Amino acid sequence: MRRRDLPRGLTVLILLLAGCAAAPSDLRRQAAEHRAEGRLPEAEAAYLRLADSLTDADRDTRAARADVLRELGGMHASFGDAAKAERHYQSALRVAETEPRLSDGLIINLRAQLASLSYRAGRTEEAAARYEEVLRLERASLGDNHPDVLATLGILAGLRMKCGRPDQAEPLLRRQLELTERIHGPGRRETASALDRLAEALSDLGKAEEAGRLRQKAAEIRKKLCDEC
Repeated sequence: MRRRDLPRGLTVLILLLAGCAAAPSDLRRQAAEHRAEGRLPEAEAAYLRLADSLTDADRDTRAARADVLRELGGMHASFGDAAKAERHYQSALRVAETEPRLSDGLIINLRAQLASLSYRAGRTEEAAARYEEVLRLERASLGDNHPDVLATLGILAGLRMKCGRPDQAEPLLRRQLELTERIHGPGRRETASALDRLAEALSDLGKAEEAGRLRQKAAEIRKKLCDEC
């Protein structure tokens, strides 16, 4: 049947359906525009259409799909909808952890976002468990001496202290102090802060003598830095 022989209604339907097949770049632009305008349902619909358009099984397409879902989770997190943020982060993580796995960086980022959501929701034990996994992945991917490992050690130690477990925080804080001295130097403000944090945990554990020595060392570092100002 030639096109001019198509019924008018069917021709209109075909044109409408063709218009729905927006290019990925158009869908991403629409999502960004709706997000900037605070039109979250429209932005979410555009993100989901974009994710659904990325159906190929190759690694690059799966990575793009996971990243779109991560963006969608980030949008909901920034607007305070933790439940939707978690759902989309989990969806992105499932895509990222299929075989073969996608980039370690993406997986670490998604797990850190989920840990942060748990912390902000007051689920401290869950947050600590999630940051334990982040720390394990960072060490495996980045090595023990990376600044990201240092940051996660500090977060996890703080959570253990918040949960009333200075015994679990102590080894983390000792490692944090060692790594802080290596990265920043033994006479820096960052090292003084790490000394004070470890001293706090030791005090809670009844190790007053060692805690006092660490606090004294931290005070000496700060005094020397002030004298040099």
